[in-house]
Amino acid sequence: MSAEGCQNKPLFFKSDAWITNALGQYSSWSHDMSLNVIILLLIFSLFFNIFHMIILFNKRMKEFNLVRQTKVILVCEIVMQLNALIKYIANACAKSTCEGHADYIQLALANFDVFVFTFFHQTYIWTMVFITLERVNIIIDARYGGKYIINRKLIIIFCVFSVVTVFGNQMFRTLPRRIVRITDYQEIMNAMNSRCIFDPNIEVYKFVSTSAACEGTIPYMYHCFQGEIIPCLILLASTIFLIIKNNQKIFRNSLNHGQANKRRRSNISLVVYLIFFLLSESLLAFIYGIGMISFSDFKILDNFLYIQEDCFIYLAMSVGMLVYFGMSSIYRDTVRQVICQQKMSVIKVPQATS
Repeated sequence: MSAEGCQNKPLFFKSDAWITNALGQYSSWSHDMSLNVIILLLIFSLFFNIFHMIILFNKRMKEFNLVRQTKVILVCEIVMQLNALIKYIANACAKSTCEGHADYIQLALANFDVFVFTFFHQTYIWTMVFITLERVNIIIDARYGGKYIINRKLIIIFCVFSVVTVFGNQMFRTLPRRIVRITDYQEIMNAMNSRCIFDPNIEVYKFVSTSAACEGTIPYMYHCFQGEIIPCLILLASTIFLIIKNNQKIFRNSLNHGQANKRRRSNISLVVYLIFFLLSESLLAFIYGIGMISFSDFKILDNFLYIQEDCFIYLAMSVGMLVYFGMSSIYRDTVRQVICQQKMSVIKVPQATS
């Protein structure tokens, strides 16, 4: 939460506006259903991503393009999904005791979730930038020559710098928050769900910032630009470039027909995954964009739609990863061989000794 005196009035989602009331009613009506959906979605996504990780560590996957970077992306996805699953299970348990979003454990997990999500999400998105620029460099080298490619060391330095500074910026904005108990009756009623009956034994908490700085200023702007807008613009421009330049003629002088087709299919699978990835980031970028105009509107919108937002992000990321791997012939062959080996080991019966 921002410090006292830092709250600016909402521009779009005012307390008496019809859209605010509609979002509030929708959030209240769909909360339980959305909570169950996100928990099931995270469980299935974790299962598939762990399966992908097992396949990636198979010896046959050594020929898979950028296998190390893909492992980093999968690790980030698994950690983010596991962290979100713990948060939402705690949310569901607290909901049954009528403590809403003001339960102490929930707020502690929310603080922890911010750090985990920020670090692994930034590692994820900037690894995607690195992978995409590597593919762009291959096409630039084949089409225009090596002197026009982007320096690989500069790409790595810029990506690492972005992850470290965005995470440090998030720590600067979040660490001053502390959790305090609410003692005022009216404030307790506002913090709890409208369906709850007041119980003096229930302890309700809130975040209080010890910092004099406002969240909606330069640190927040830096997080929006460096953490969302800049990488998304790089990925969008790279995706358009790959779509336009991804044709067999570019590689005709340096590669044979089979190699050119293989590289072309690899680029197409990356483009498909990038489309899903940008789709998953679009809602987050929109909400952050609202926050750049009015931080109060960002808080209202995020509080109303945080479950639906996570559902959209994790669904798009999981489907994109599934499609990306499914388009790889190496991955499909490895899965078939692993499954066939498992079936053969089950079918084999030890011979009885006489």
